[in-house]
Amino acid sequence: MDTTPKSQKILNSLECCKLDILLKMKLKVSEIPKLLCRDRSTIYREINQGIVKFRKSDWSVKKEYRAYY
Repeated sequence: MDTTPKSQKILNSLECCKLDILLKMKLKVSEIPKLLCRDRSTIYREINQGIVKFRKSDWSVKKEYRAYY
């Protein structure tokens, strides 16, 4: 596996799906850039852009990352 960070600033669809799975596995966000061979700021930016708010039955809000919504 190539461990050099890629120069692109956006993730492709496969990497977004991998990010979604890694977050659901409760992996630390600081470890994900190493696995995806991306810069830490790219991962944090993608997570912030992909946050979706869900309203529960008691009207509380749940926020989570979704690759596609």
